[in-house]
Amino acid sequence: MDGSPTAGQATGAREADRRAGLNLADPHAVGRLLLRQIAAARTGLADANPETAVFQARRRLKKARSTLRLARPLLGTGYRRLADRLAAVSRRLGAVRDVDVAAREAGRLVAAFAVDTPVRLALDGFLHRRQRTGGGSHVDDLDFADIARQLRIAEGQAAGIVGTTDPVWLIRMALRDCYRRGRHDYRRVIDGRASEEEFHEWRKRVKTRFHLSKLLPPEAKSGSVKELARLKALAAALGEDHDIAVLEQEIAVDPGFSEEIRAMVARQLHGRRRVLRRHALELGARLYRRKLSAYGERLVARG
Repeated sequence: MDGSPTAGQATGAREADRRAGLNLADPHAVGRLLLRQIAAARTGLADANPETAVFQARRRLKKARSTLRLARPLLGTGYRRLADRLAAVSRRLGAVRDVDVAAREAGRLVAAFAVDTPVRLALDGFLHRRQRTGGGSHVDDLDFADIARQLRIAEGQAAGIVGTTDPVWLIRMALRDCYRRGRHDYRRVIDGRASEEEFHEWRKRVKTRFHLSKLLPPEAKSGSVKELARLKALAAALGEDHDIAVLEQEIAVDPGFSEEIRAMVARQLHGRRRVLRRHALELGARLYRRKLSAYGERLVARG
């Protein structure tokens, strides 16, 4: 057996997605949820459509890596080994996603320019070259069997999680740490000191906070509906900003663009990124307005 999932297992993974959650009455709930999420990512690789398989596996791994933060006090030195393994798998899947992103964003950009204009023709040529060379997707380069093996090993590591720590306490501690890091990222952004990579890291912390917040008990969620909506919107804005950055990098080195056309496309992309970043800062101001101590007290007060 190579660890590769079957089509039947992929169907089971979709069912696991629907019923996934954290049983707050179970002291072993965090370990069980993490194991379930990693298994769902692995079995999801069996989807008949390779692009869908990659998308599903990446989505499930994001949730698993968020849940892993809850398990940190329970894993000890094993935390870093498991975190590194999941991160390595995510990078392999993410490389395929970045390739697809450039084509998608270029397709959106095409609509901004009139037909037969020099910019439109250059963008059409860019998309045609990618389709001709297979640049639209590198999914066939992925070793799905090896990725499944790595996730099977990760399942074994997650299965070793033992502990009777209150899940709600773990969620609060993980959220507090996530808020601290996210607020630090936000401060760097508004001070103008954040690099492109730091913008991307901020997005990952926002998504982690979103996933962890959804695990809070029902009585705590009642006061966080707007917060969840803002976190989702902020992650979307930062995500689109990152996708445009990927396209900018590709266009910068593509030989099919003259310097004049390249500059015109860049201005269009920069304009869109200014709008996205302004929106992100407005949302960030609301989501990170409290000091860390006040945010921690609010978590406790909400249940």
